[in-house]
Formats: sequence, C-alpha cells, structure tokens
Amino acid sequence: MTKIYVQTVTGSFENSEQVEDARSYLLANGFEESELINNPVTSLTVFAESAREALEAEEVLRNYGAISISAPNFI
Repeated sequence: MTKIYVQTVTGSFENSEQVEDARSYLLANGFEESELINNPVTSLTVFAESAREALEAEEVLRNYGAISISAPNFI
C-alpha cells in the first residue's frame, strides 16, 4: 500500500547532535526511516501521514532544540 504524506515538517538545529537526538526519538516512537530526511546535517525533515502526526513531529523537533520549524503545507 502506498503511503500518502499530507504534511512535511522541517526543523533547523544548531548542531548535528540535536538532529540525531530528535531523529532517534522519532524512530523509537512510530516514525519510519523512510519518513525522515536530514540534509544538511543540521536540519531534519519529517513526512507526516496526518495532521496529528505533523503536530507530533513539530513538538518533538521543538523539544529537541530546533531553532526554526517550517511546515509549509499544513492542512
């Protein structure tokens, strides 16, 4: 079954350790590797399947120190 992502959430961080901490948390809490992209090393993009999942991702990124969060196609 093909997944449909309704939202992307990108957080920018001051250092790669914050990115890895946020990434590890997301992976341990229901997100899949294919839903996470970090490029460059100090940003992390999450592909969310629902608005609820997007809000959860945004909260995690904020909790792990994101200095900027972008969710351009929030529905």
